[in-house]
Amino acid sequence: MGFRSFLLLMGFASVLAWTAWGFVLFRINPLEAGILGLALFYLTLLVGCIGLFFFLGIGYRYWVTTRPEMMIREVGTSFRQAILLAVVCVLSLGLSAIGHWSWGVFLLIAVLACAVEYAFVAVQRR
Repeated sequence: MGFRSFLLLMGFASVLAWTAWGFVLFRINPLEAGILGLALFYLTLLVGCIGLFFFLGIGYRYWVTTRPEMMIREVGTSFRQAILLAVVCVLSLGLSAIGHWSWGVFLLIAVLACAVEYAFVAVQRR
C-alpha cells in the first residue's frame, strides 16, 4: 500500500470514527444503553482521537522534515505516538468519569506513556 492510499484510508477511517462518536453522543441514551453505550462512546472516541493525533503528527513531521520523500518512514512513529496519546486522553476521561482522576494519577499515566515511547525508541536504535 502506498503512502497516499494509506493516508486516504486513514482519513476515511478517522472521519467514520468521528461520525460514529457523534452518533453515539447525540443518539444513544446512556441510561438506557448501559455498558454497551458507554463502551461504544469510549471506543469510538479512542479511534477518532488516534486518527486526529495521527494526522496532527504527520502534518507536523511534514512541516518540519526537509525531505518529504522520507515521510513514509515517519508513519509508524506518528501512529504509535497517536495511539499512546489517545490512550492517555481517553483513560484520563474515563477515570474522571468515575471520580478517580487526579493530577498524580495523570502524571503517572503520562510517565508510563513516556516510558513506553522511550522503550520503543531504544529498541528502534538497536
